[in-house]
Amino acid sequence: LCRLEQRLAPAAAAERLEQLRNSIADAAPQPVLARFLDETGFFARLAPQASANVAKFFSLLDKLAEEQPGDLRAWLDYIDQLRASGKETSAPVLDAGDAVTVLTIHKAKGLEFPIVALVNAQSSARGDTAPIAFRADTGLGLRWRDPGRAGEGIGDPVFNAVREKDSRLGDGEEDRLLYVAMTRAEEKLLLSWRDGTQGPRSDWPELITSGLSAQIEQGAVAVLKCSGEPEILPPPEVLGAEAPPPITPLVETPPEAGAVAVTSLAVFEDCPWRYYLQFLAGWPQPELEPECLEGSTEPGGAAFGAEVHNALAGLPAGEAARELAASFTSSALGQRAASSLNKFNEFDFLIELDGHLLRGQIDLWFEDGGGVVLVDYKTDRTLDEARLARYSRQLRFYALALEKLNGRLPDEAWLFDLRGSKPHSVSLTRPDLDECLEVWRRFQRMRGAMEYPARPGAQCARCPYSAGACLSAQQS
Repeated sequence: LCRLEQRLAPAAAAERLEQLRNSIADAAPQPVLARFLDETGFFARLAPQASANVAKFFSLLDKLAEEQPGDLRAWLDYIDQLRASGKETSAPVLDAGDAVTVLTIHKAKGLEFPIVALVNAQSSARGDTAPIAFRADTGLGLRWRDPGRAGEGIGDPVFNAVREKDSRLGDGEEDRLLYVAMTRAEEKLLLSWRDGTQGPRSDWPELITSGLSAQIEQGAVAVLKCSGEPEILPPPEVLGAEAPPPITPLVETPPEAGAVAVTSLAVFEDCPWRYYLQFLAGWPQPELEPECLEGSTEPGGAAFGAEVHNALAGLPAGEAARELAASFTSSALGQRAASSLNKFNEFDFLIELDGHLLRGQIDLWFEDGGGVVLVDYKTDRTLDEARLARYSRQLRFYALALEKLNGRLPDEAWLFDLRGSKPHSVSLTRPDLDECLEVWRRFQRMRGAMEYPARPGAQCARCPYSAGACLSAQQS
């Protein structure tokens, strides 16, 4: 039910479905659903076959409403049984609604019409004239030619037994077909047959006559001859009924997105258009050659950063990653963390912030005699002022998460430069935190309005889309 344009948004869809439930509680389901499908344009998009199937489904709902009024659970169970059986055929496609439809009884299964005429009820299916008959439980029988009786044959005992069994089963099937044919009529049923018909004759006239003898006039058919134009009957009176409550038009709203990662917020602040390409559109990034440090075989990039984080968390890692991780563990801050009472590595969190979800992963936070300490490792080759400011804002979001979880802000926050073995203190003053909250609110406003403008600048030099999907970067 979710989409950005011309589709139902979850909250509005739930409200509309609730209106439908309330309407069905006070009225038959067919008119309520028909009005809903008509207002949403569903009928207009249906192919003829699908339209016929919908009409058949509505007839089924009317029947259930008559037999089991108000028992929606029973209706659903019955519909589930029909679907599981796989025997319900598609409805025939009618050329016009106000017309005579000629159908076989098999094709009419599941359909209903105001007036149904069953003609030639005396006709019977032609008997099986094949000279061979077989049933698994009886065997193989043959009809043998009798030279003394031209055109006729004599069946052996197995042949006669198979034919007798087939006849009994056929009679039961014919009775079921008669029931199907007679129950297709909603208002009036017309039954006609001829007496004295030659050839195979059905038992239906006798069954109908014996079953409805008190309602059938005896004797010849009465035919009235009239002259002039037939009288035009007035339309039937329709009992007044309260109109169903109007359905409130849906207000187009963007879909509610899931939790937002703190790291993606930094991308959004650099360039909303890159955020859209990377996190919403899923635009593929070009494959870049792996970076290498000058004078070393040590790999660079995100993969190596993840390996260093594994080493700091006590997980298996390569030698180069362990060496870089040692710059923290051998530092004064690392020694404090090692001797702390409570320490959490690679700490995942999910919090609610101003009515939206924020998630992330904190590299390290621990608690010692000096209070709660928050640490974020950095493996960048260079940490200039711009990057420090960017990473500091990210660390403040982590501090807000710990405040939500622990009930208070951390006492210290540090960005640790692993390559330079240098800690950088990050302030957690209220103005700094309010700036983060304003970034969060601006992000939610622009995401709600689906506004993702390009923001060309120095950051384009490290953007993977600058040479492809982003025309603004190429023009700047």
